[in-house]
Amino acid sequence: MRIDKFLWHSRIYKSRSKAIEACRKKQIKINKNPVKPSFEVHQNMIIVVNKKQIVYEYKILDIPSKRISPKIVYLYLEQIT
Repeated sequence: MRIDKFLWHSRIYKSRSKAIEACRKKQIKINKNPVKPSFEVHQNMIIVVNKKQIVYEYKILDIPSKRISPKIVYLYLEQIT
């Protein structure tokens, strides 16, 4: 799955366009490298998100097939920060 889609599906960003914009501003990093919106994510990857001057780290536990409910985000993401 593309990183921009994943960020939107897992409710880190409210819209996919905001997720794309964050990728273009180099606020999304994997392995300390900024990624493009089309970057493919997989299970067990660590995503670093700079959002509102706060750095969040997430580990991907599973890839959702559609946008998920806020109540079950913990099944797909583990917050490391």
